[in-house]
Amino acid sequence: MKRKISTYTLIFLFTLFVGEIEAQKFDGHILDMPKEIFEGGGKIYVQDLTNEDDPNSNFGSNYAKALRNALNADRVAYGRLGKLYNPWLTTKIYEVVDSKSDADYVISGDYQVSSNSSESNKAVYIKETAEVSPQIPVCYYNYTISNSATVKGNLYLMAKGQDAAYKTLPFKQKKGKSKTKALEKPKVKSPQQYISNARKAAIKQYQYYFSPIIVEKKYRFKNLRGEDRKYNRELRKQEREIKDLADQGDIMTMGKMYKEIITHKLKDLEQGYLNLGMCYEIIGNYTKAKVYYEKSGNKGAIRDINKLIKERDIIAEMGVEIVEKGFK
Repeated sequence: MKRKISTYTLIFLFTLFVGEIEAQKFDGHILDMPKEIFEGGGKIYVQDLTNEDDPNSNFGSNYAKALRNALNADRVAYGRLGKLYNPWLTTKIYEVVDSKSDADYVISGDYQVSSNSSESNKAVYIKETAEVSPQIPVCYYNYTISNSATVKGNLYLMAKGQDAAYKTLPFKQKKGKSKTKALEKPKVKSPQQYISNARKAAIKQYQYYFSPIIVEKKYRFKNLRGEDRKYNRELRKQEREIKDLADQGDIMTMGKMYKEIITHKLKDLEQGYLNLGMCYEIIGNYTKAKVYYEKSGNKGAIRDINKLIKERDIIAEMGVEIVEKGFK
């Protein structure tokens, strides 16, 4: 009988322990800042890329169109974009204009297209065998076909009032294939098809180079522990409610609950501050998030929020309206 009681006690303690370390998960979003930022923001004019040897091609206009579309998009993301809880999160930080004279910055460029095609066959000799008389060398032919295409060029970035580009961004994309088969000609895509592939890759190289990208960030909210047994039971109930809220994506109610919870005596108050700070970060209130991260003493969270604040301030200077909401 004692053994059974001990077993039940161990199960109870294990369950209690697991409940304490279990964390709620929540998916939020932040911005991945572009590799190239036009200082101060403003108006951008994107000019069609030019090629004197290929005047009838629409590649130059397609490249410019892809850049304009990326700059104009307000929600560019990697993969599927779920619900956004941050009201000011946007990837549109510039105004694209149709007139070069109205622009603060101009993106222009030029390019070249080349292709190569070759065919060859090579005799492959089979080694003579001692059993064959007279000894006659036998051979077969390997046929090789190689097709490829290269698109290369430059993008030029020019600021208003300047006569020359302050930065040149080179691009080069080569697509092709070489295939060899015995006794028959292999099938390989035509050089024209590889030109099309190389053009697509060249556009993709810088399409989102100037725009922020919305990326998903995962947050984990650890369960908290009260100092007295009575409140601890209430806290367990609240944690179960918070888990349901996290599953529903209700970050606003989660924030309100954590704001109330940290007013009680907690064994891990620092974790309570961290949880509330994450709620503020998810809704885009980086100012409040930093306050609670600093109270929590979590160096990683403080480092990350300082980076996000710096990026927030950059896009604010470009004219993006920053609205930092709270939990009432």
